[in-house]
Amino acid sequence: MQTETSREAYLKQHPEKLRNDYKRILGGLEFYGKATYEMIAGICLFHDPNSVSRRLKEMVDLGLIEKLNEKAPTKRGARAYLYAKKV
Repeated sequence: MQTETSREAYLKQHPEKLRNDYKRILGGLEFYGKATYEMIAGICLFHDPNSVSRRLKEMVDLGLIEKLNEKAPTKRGARAYLYAKKV
């Protein structure tokens, strides 16, 4: 669930920037097949991996990608969900 501040920030984003972010993320998923937010941020040169995480949630809600029932380790040793393009 998004906080009100997060939702306000999202609504202020320029639609073209969001479309560009989605395209970059889809490109990262094409490269890896399935990936965590950190993997996508690295290959797509996002400065903030957390912004990728937010875009992934939006893309799942839009039906562009799916959140898999698999996790992989992050750089900090936590486990993060993997995402993939919908087939």
